[in-house]
Amino acid sequence: MNRAGWLVCVAALGCLPGRGAAQTPQIETIARVIVTGDVDGRFANPVCGGGETLVPSDDGAFSYALMRHASDPDHPLVIDTGGLLTPHGVARFSAERDPAALARLAHDLGYRALALGLNDLAASRPQTIAVARELRQLGIPMLASNLRCTEEASAFCDQLVDASDGVSTHYVNGRLTAVMSVLRQSATNAISPERARGIVIEDPIATIERFTRMAHEAGAEIVVAVVDDHVEGGALNLATELAADARPDLLLVSGQDELLFARPQTVRPVLVGPPERDGVEVRIRESAEIRDGYEFLAQPLEGRGVSVAEPVLDWIDAIGDEYCDAWGAPLDGAELDEPIDVDGMLNLVARILRETSGADVAVLNRQALDTRWTPAQPGSLSASDIYVALEYDEPLQAAEVDEAWLKRLAESAELTGAIVTPGLTTSGTGADRTVQVGGHSTDAHARYRVVTIRFLAAGGDDALVPGLGNLGAWETLGERSLRTAALRYLEGARDQDPRQSLPDDEGTLEWQFIAAADLTFSGSSIGNPMQRCTDEMRTTDPDSCDAQGFVLVDGERVPAYASTQLSLADVLTFGFNITLAANAAAPDWTWQNTSNLLYRSTWTEPTGSTGSAFVEAADQIRARSTLSWRGLRMQQDNGWYVPDPTADVFVESEFTEPVGRGYHWFLLRPTLGFRFQLADKLQFQLSGGFQTQVFEPQPTVEAGLGATLTLSPWDFMRLDSRYARLGFTFDYFVTLTDEYARGTLRGTLGASFDLAGPLAIVFQGNLFLQHQSAQDVGAAVSVTAGIRLGYLGRAVGP
Repeated sequence: MNRAGWLVCVAALGCLPGRGAAQTPQIETIARVIVTGDVDGRFANPVCGGGETLVPSDDGAFSYALMRHASDPDHPLVIDTGGLLTPHGVARFSAERDPAALARLAHDLGYRALALGLNDLAASRPQTIAVARELRQLGIPMLASNLRCTEEASAFCDQLVDASDGVSTHYVNGRLTAVMSVLRQSATNAISPERARGIVIEDPIATIERFTRMAHEAGAEIVVAVVDDHVEGGALNLATELAADARPDLLLVSGQDELLFARPQTVRPVLVGPPERDGVEVRIRESAEIRDGYEFLAQPLEGRGVSVAEPVLDWIDAIGDEYCDAWGAPLDGAELDEPIDVDGMLNLVARILRETSGADVAVLNRQALDTRWTPAQPGSLSASDIYVALEYDEPLQAAEVDEAWLKRLAESAELTGAIVTPGLTTSGTGADRTVQVGGHSTDAHARYRVVTIRFLAAGGDDALVPGLGNLGAWETLGERSLRTAALRYLEGARDQDPRQSLPDDEGTLEWQFIAAADLTFSGSSIGNPMQRCTDEMRTTDPDSCDAQGFVLVDGERVPAYASTQLSLADVLTFGFNITLAANAAAPDWTWQNTSNLLYRSTWTEPTGSTGSAFVEAADQIRARSTLSWRGLRMQQDNGWYVPDPTADVFVESEFTEPVGRGYHWFLLRPTLGFRFQLADKLQFQLSGGFQTQVFEPQPTVEAGLGATLTLSPWDFMRLDSRYARLGFTFDYFVTLTDEYARGTLRGTLGASFDLAGPLAIVFQGNLFLQHQSAQDVGAAVSVTAGIRLGYLGRAVGP
């Protein structure tokens, strides 16, 4: 912003435009303008107990001095720069139940005109219309000079002095004074869509120029314009861009934290901004040294009283009893065990949104709450607390988002500190940032439900909530809104503090359901050595061994291992691989259930005495269920690592029984042990138990020890919205008997890359090794490439 050529003063006692002018004896005050700003309807606070209904607010202390100045004989122009009567909850109640009382308050305080501010535009339309109608009947215009309405919103503009009505004029100390007010052109983007519907905001600069010329033609001696400080380019820049023949004498700027007084070297217009919830007196003076325009002096209001003005007390008497009858009683489900402040209320409401909408994450901005709110009564919340704390009742909207979107939301929350996100936690920064939902790590392929208010979903509050992009659109949740959701939850009877009754944001029970079907092209290499004779066999039955030391059965050598993986042929073939999983994670336990069905076969042509047939290349059914308890680890706070006790059941079977074995392979292996969580996706498990072949003619139970190393699917590369993933499982189990020791290693290494939608290209390697005392090692290796059709779903609870 170019501020060259400007004098800008921010002062507590006032600011003179120049020392020489201030000391000139020819200066004469010809008119006064009394300006207030950002009052937000804060005239009274609810108590509703101890014999009191409403009490005057400290924010309304300026009203005593305001009324005294307004009643002076020179009849100053008393004007508010926007939001005088909204959005505070008590003022909203009056606007709904008794708009005439609210209009009388403004009239009796001495206001002659009110600018329509953003808060007024965002307020309930019927209430704003009702108050504006009452103000109009009392001769107080509500100014919206660059606003027009289509037929849809015509009832609104009928009660305003809008762009079609021309300039509003008033006599101030006998001098005709023209007044206008302009909103930022983007104002409709900052309010809810139904409030913006039918509203057209015209260019502020063009409006001020047109109305200023119109005022001069009407004979106005003084022209005053009100402008929002957040107008495009800022108020100072707007003033410099006005045409020289169409500049108002005084530009009143809303939205100031403290008194602003500024003027360009060309004198016109002078900028004055009242401090929030306070007033400033602007004296318009003539001086012989200024040939064009006026001299201005801005200073805080003088003559403050110890309390508010009498009209404020009258208004409190008029609505206090009705207010407390309607909103003052404690809510049935809102008894508080501990005090609550604004931050506590913000988090409570956001958690209520998350719970009542069934969302994983809720998003609520701090500006949704009145930062000055305190509970009316200690120990409980009332409807009054909800209506006062939640100044705007926004509709709720929800959307399904992915992990990348959640990371952007977490970054926004961390950088701005302006939103709360119950259900979403983070660790790390930048590229190493990870997010958790409900206390669980997120998955790039999963979808998570987020709820927020429509204002944030539409990009409000400087786009605190990221846009959805190609994720879809926000869905409006019926008639539910921010305020009604909070009220309905707190109205429900409960025996405990609502903050304790809500589920733990970081302790949800989450289910993940995975289904994947792979169409594959594979090559396998199987090595099942011939069974060797033991020393005992050579001694007791030497005829069962050949000269090379191999076992003979019916004169033929036999394979050393009966495992289904080693009973197949070496082939290149097409096949399928189906994976199903249902995994649950709670704060103190996890339950992982997976199954895998793999089958491949190929047609072989006749060779020699062997006829044509299907040859199996892979035949495997596996299932695993693992239950782990994390309670011991959660209870540790001394820095020691405690593993998770784990119970595991492993099952392995086959579709078809190979010729010659004599039984269907069905391995059952239950174990108990401990799981070590080495990293977010990497875990190591030690266990002990037994295994048995259920359908073997003479089944035996073999005790053993095992170890499992697992890397859950890990996204190691991202390209736009597509991911490359890597995962593996290596499982080793050794059994010990009086006769032998036998160990089995099962390994799977898989990688995938997303193509489009649920499709991905996959690569997988499978390894099966088996060894036994006095026998050679048996090995089966397969390498697979194919296309995967995958699905990942989530559910929370019960």
